Amino acid sequence: MFYLLKTSAIALLFFIHKACSECNHAQYEIDGKCCSMCSPGTHVYKHCGKDIDTMCVDCAAGTFSDQPNGVIKCRPCTACDEGLGLKTVKECKPSSDAVCGVLEGNYCIDSYEGGCRAAQKHTTCKPGHFIKHPGTDFTDTVCENCPENSHSDGFSTSCTPRIEEPKGLPIDTPEDNVSDPNSGSKSLVLPTSVIILVAVVAVVVVIMMIAVAVAVVYLKRKKSSRSDGDFRDNQNLEMTGFLITADTRQTQASQAENGNMLPHKSDTGNPEENGSPGEQVQQDSEVSLHSSAGLPSSDTITGE
Repeated sequence: MFYLLKTSAIALLFFIHKACSECNHAQYEIDGKCCSMCSPGTHVYKHCGKDIDTMCVDCAAGTFSDQPNGVIKCRPCTACDEGLGLKTVKECKPSSDAVCGVLEGNYCIDSYEGGCRAAQKHTTCKPGHFIKHPGTDFTDTVCENCPENSHSDGFSTSCTPRIEEPKGLPIDTPEDNVSDPNSGSKSLVLPTSVIILVAVVAVVVVIMMIAVAVAVVYLKRKKSSRSDGDFRDNQNLEMTGFLITADTRQTQASQAENGNMLPHKSDTGNPEENGSPGEQVQQDSEVSLHSSAGLPSSDTITGE
């Protein structure tokens, strides 16, 4: 009996002490003391003392506290990462965190109250399927097969009925419900820069070909005119030689006729050394002919 009373008394004292030592909802306990909490947007700079209340300061940039607190640092703001398919819907403030939403074409896969932590792209329907339920910020796209004898490119919310081919003509096979937009032939489209480059190169090549052709024609004409001039010079020399030879022969004939009437003696009295008058005239004519043709005389050739 005495033991029971003793135990009850100890328990009563314990609960009385605990009730007296508990801090109220606007305080926090530190080192056995109850200190006043800091308001949202601030944090504890210095805990309370015997005669000093809690000292609070504003949250630093990029941090926040959205409730009364007794912490010495504010919490970091949430970053809305575009790589995760997120965008900032509400900027972070000292008293509230940032709120993230999803980028267009994405839906949230990790949501929290009022925001989203991660997202991914909506499903793209394949050809032969249509969009039964378009995707939203929190739900993915729902695709469904097109009914028989209809088709879709995968981007429509309905299917288009197929037009039946007349009998006797080939019918598209083998996938009746699939219409692939990439299956058609594609024409090659060159960039504008490539077209311009090809045109410039073509023009340069044509100009070079024209220049070469002009040069070849000019050289041929020059060579032809030079050959014609040499040919005419040779003809003139041959004609001159022919005339001189004819004149020489006529002179020799005339002198021969006269020689028959004159004695064959030179002034020195040696007809063999001086030769006949006809031979002397022939030698003079040959010297004249060689001079006209630009050739060395017979005397010069003999001396050499």
